[in-house]
Amino acid sequence: MAALIPGSFFSIGTKSPWISQISLTTTRSKSYFRTLDQNTLWKTNTSIGYGKLGMDWPGLTSDITQRSSDTNLRSKNTIKEMSEGAYDEYKEKLKEKRLQMTSGRKRKRVFASSKRLDGRKQPRNSSTLVVTGNKDGLAGFALYKIPALNKSVNAVQRAVDKAGKKLTYIPRYEDRTVYHDFFTRFGATKIFVKQKPPGHGIKSQRIIKAICEVVGIKDLYAKIEGSINPQHIVKAFFIGLIRQRTHQDLANEKRLHLVEFREENENFPRLVATPEGSSVRTKAEILPNEILDFEMISFEGHMPYYRPTPAPFYTRLPGWETHLKRNEPYQRNKERMIQMFVDHGEIRSHLTDKYSECTNSTQTRKYEVD
Repeated sequence: MAALIPGSFFSIGTKSPWISQISLTTTRSKSYFRTLDQNTLWKTNTSIGYGKLGMDWPGLTSDITQRSSDTNLRSKNTIKEMSEGAYDEYKEKLKEKRLQMTSGRKRKRVFASSKRLDGRKQPRNSSTLVVTGNKDGLAGFALYKIPALNKSVNAVQRAVDKAGKKLTYIPRYEDRTVYHDFFTRFGATKIFVKQKPPGHGIKSQRIIKAICEVVGIKDLYAKIEGSINPQHIVKAFFIGLIRQRTHQDLANEKRLHLVEFREENENFPRLVATPEGSSVRTKAEILPNEILDFEMISFEGHMPYYRPTPAPFYTRLPGWETHLKRNEPYQRNKERMIQMFVDHGEIRSHLTDKYSECTNSTQTRKYEVD
């Protein structure tokens, strides 16, 4: 019969080796591992796999000490193949552990032919932004939100009905463009809008272009800076359209005549608006620091910065100065010819009245000015 060796770990109980002599006298906290014996710790804290061959490794996959009826202590130090039942049980537990999610929940079933890969995502609400109008200066917009699970609601129709109750009139110059250039913003979205001549078309972002088609604007240029949030773009553009001041309103406010100069008309002055119900101020009544620049008034101080076009590379060459000196007498030759046709109906010299032969030899027709 085997005897227990004094001082050996086998001569004490199952819980004694895990408790130090210091902790017996001064125990500050109760640890989780102190309440478990070695067999329980072996079962709960070992996670070594068996591998594809299914071999049983003593000391790694199984306990090296097991007690039996014939001997008190028997050492198992032989490497052998584990039983099929134990290996199948190990594979099932490994499969269940791999299918577990991070939150601890398990999948109910795995389908090999499943086409749904969205997982357990949280459904998001959807919103619909609609702009409606009659293409003749009357327009409005509305935003309608619906939950993601409510698929029976027609969000577009609800938004159209809601936008129809918020219509507003937008003034247009000559029923085709805005009255003046303006700057508008909403949140982090900034928009610079410029008035354009007939035939220019709409050159802007797609959302602004769609709004212009609904309102009835045909000639416009718009530049967006900052955020391109669709809701911010719609709100900022509508704020700018509503805050427009007509030419008559501006003339009544300043009590001055409003005159227009167009480049396509050779900057010929055209009277646009005259004050109503009050006399026009004289030059003595106008304050010296009063702002009369139409562009400054339109942009309300937020003047856009237009980056100048860089000069071509050949302007920095030495021969460029020679070219300018040679062509200086003919720089405005074309403009002067057009002005002669406007004033006299022909190309002529200052000596034509005295000498009739001082005319253009290539000219075959004399244009008459009405």
